[in-house]
Amino acid sequence: MDSLSLQKLKTKHIIIIGALFHLLAVFFSEGFHRPDEHLGLMRFVGYKLGILEASDALVSWEYPARIRPWLQPAFYIALLKPFTLLGLKDPFILTTILRFISSLLGFASIVLLLKKIPELIKDPFNQKMTLLLFMTLWFLPFFHARTTAENLGISFFIFAMFSRNSFLLGLLSGVSFILRFQMAFMIAPYFLWLVVFKKINLKGFIQLCLGFGASLIFMVLIDFWGYGEWTFTPWNYFYQNIIKGVASGFGVDPWYYYIVRTFNRGIPPLSILFLLAPLYLWIKHPKHYLTWMTLPYFVVHSMIGHKEVRFIFALALFLPLIIGMFLERFKLPKWLITIVLIQNMILLLIASLKDAHTPIEFYKYLYYKKESTPKIYTMNRVIDQLKFYQKEPIEMIHLDSMDKAEKLIKSNQKLYFLTDRIKEAQKFDAYESCEVEFSTYPKWLTRTFPKIAKRSKAWSLTSCNYQH
Repeated sequence: MDSLSLQKLKTKHIIIIGALFHLLAVFFSEGFHRPDEHLGLMRFVGYKLGILEASDALVSWEYPARIRPWLQPAFYIALLKPFTLLGLKDPFILTTILRFISSLLGFASIVLLLKKIPELIKDPFNQKMTLLLFMTLWFLPFFHARTTAENLGISFFIFAMFSRNSFLLGLLSGVSFILRFQMAFMIAPYFLWLVVFKKINLKGFIQLCLGFGASLIFMVLIDFWGYGEWTFTPWNYFYQNIIKGVASGFGVDPWYYYIVRTFNRGIPPLSILFLLAPLYLWIKHPKHYLTWMTLPYFVVHSMIGHKEVRFIFALALFLPLIIGMFLERFKLPKWLITIVLIQNMILLLIASLKDAHTPIEFYKYLYYKKESTPKIYTMNRVIDQLKFYQKEPIEMIHLDSMDKAEKLIKSNQKLYFLTDRIKEAQKFDAYESCEVEFSTYPKWLTRTFPKIAKRSKAWSLTSCNYQH
């Protein structure tokens, strides 16, 4: 893509395209990216809204440890309460509302960041390229549609950056910290940058601290409402995960984990830019506020033993600006830019139109299914039932062999079996009395590509009604 063709794209049209993909992700990327989105959030929300019993909602070790702040659940509860009072209890509609609000906040944050483009990037082509990246970077609509602490945490920090007074800057930064405690590794360096380079005066610094402190007081009050007792969740989180080392129990990775995962998950050649552009920023612009915010955040997370890609998602919001600055210094060949843009658009379509968690379709099928299914036998262990998405209690009974399943099939009653692999579902389907009612893989796909299908994971629900 050359400079002339890119310049023909009007700014408002690019923003509309970005808004459209954000909206698509809201409706199509159902479910969650990581289980924490359900375990530490929707369970709390469901409990306070009366959708879940305490025995189903407050079962994670995190609840008695008091490590989860209630601010985000409280925000979502306030949004959904009017709908539930009017009788709307459909969890799929309720979570769509939450994805819409989360996406709206995320989209608003990157629209604010667009103001930084003329300040940091001078070449018109690179300015338009940065705008295009902000609006169409393939994982951003998916990320913004997530009801995660990572999403809302970075959104509120960006709002803080554009605050007009120090108190509001401190307050919104405090909200960002409460939503995601690890944001401290971005917030603290940014505050320090303001002191060192912006020469914030004493009055402004005091206002900054007062705003941050006010947010912590509010957090303590909200947590008291949530837990029913006084507690300080940031300390609880630090004590459990760092001092006691609970987080390391979920796996420890080498320091270079994020470099490798960014290259692989970001998908080259686009992911090469994700690595080279920040490296250029950190080396060539050590005094820049983007360096002060992103480098400490990346280094600290690389030092922590337990790592997940979502932990550094906050950095992704600044990638378009950082890549734009990189392109100011290094002019890429037109053919490479064209390949990267085509690759990005393909990935954008996929990420915006697919479920975030494929088994969510299984729960949706059960919820809207007319016939009751109070008991399901499973060939795979369902570690965490998504009871928030269940209309009625469902007992999951694990079977460790096909022989046991066969005996049940011949018991002259209607039974349901859940499998998580195509080859297992096909074993049940081979029985004359059994039929696959639902599968996350369409039948035409399994029939067209049988060898691939047999090796693939797919949640399937088979009903069996044996008659003598």
